[in-house]
Amino acid sequence: MKIPAWMYRLEDVEFKMRDKPMLIIDWLLTHPVAKEIPENIRQARLAKYGYNPAPVVKEPEAAPAIKTRTRSPKIRPLDKEERQASVIRESKNK
Repeated sequence: MKIPAWMYRLEDVEFKMRDKPMLIIDWLLTHPVAKEIPENIRQARLAKYGYNPAPVVKEPEAAPAIKTRTRSPKIRPLDKEERQASVIRESKNK
């Protein structure tokens, strides 16, 4: 009966690094051959050697931008008294 290549490699790595669990964890997480190992077996081996993945922290969703439209103020024309006062102020400032 044939064994899969990834199983042979896994047993080889576990034998060579039997007293270095951190190196085995690193191999299981990064090596291309380790990517071929079925996920449930890989997770079981990681747990066996004491690997606890950091919990995934979701970033809070940004609040949607509130679109506020301000109307430009309506400019009303000067009435007769305001126009006269403006002319007087202008003549005094000269």
